[in-house]
Order: sequence, then structure tokens, then C-alpha cells
Amino acid sequence: MIKLSLTFLFSLVLSSCAVINEPYYYNEVVLRNNTNELLTDVKIQSMKTNRMISCANISPGSQCSDKFAKRKYQQAKLSISWTYRGQRKHEDNIVLVIPENMSRDIPLRGVLIVNKDGTLTIFVEPGQP
Repeated sequence: MIKLSLTFLFSLVLSSCAVINEPYYYNEVVLRNNTNELLTDVKIQSMKTNRMISCANISPGSQCSDKFAKRKYQQAKLSISWTYRGQRKHEDNIVLVIPENMSRDIPLRGVLIVNKDGTLTIFVEPGQP
């Protein structure tokens, strides 16, 4: 009986570890322009893989996005640059933080918003399968 209980307990621990270690996936990146100005030459680049998404122009109140086959999220640092009101801006070492309650069942969407004051808001949200 003790052996059976220990086997069951060990199996339970292993299965719970498997759930904890399941990776997150993403399949879309969205760049939103919440300013009243045109954003130009917008680029997001993974500092680990050098993959890049770029948008030549994003009109005020609109967005640019790229959807692709799902990829494993590796917590790679990102670099983003854009031109706003004639000034080149950039942010490096950005890491998208995934909330603990986020489902692993569907791919995530990374969202980067340029606000009216030129600052960034960055978050992840559930995407579309």
C-alpha cells in the first residue's frame, strides 16, 4: 500500500511539473499608434534571433500587425525603434511579461502601443489560434 501511494504521489508530482514547464507560444505582434501623429520607420527586433517586424508608416489611431505560425516564446529581449514628431526614439532590452493566469492553450499576441506622450505600453493578450 505504501509503495502504491508513493508511486501515485511521484506520478502526481511529475505531472504537475510538466504543467508548470509547458512553454507559451505566440503567433502575432501588434503595433498600435495611439498618438495624433504619423509614426514612421517602426521596427521591432528580437535581440536573440534577430527576427524583425517593420512598418513603414502607422497612421494615428491605427495599427500594424504581423501574424505567423505559432512560435515558442523564449523571453528574448526586444528592441523597438520609431520616429515620432521628427525624432528617432528607441527602447532596448524589452521583455514581455506573461501574467501567471495566462492560458497556455492558445498562442499569445504581443502588443506594443505608442502613447500620445511618446511612451510605450507593452503587454501580452490571448491571440487567435
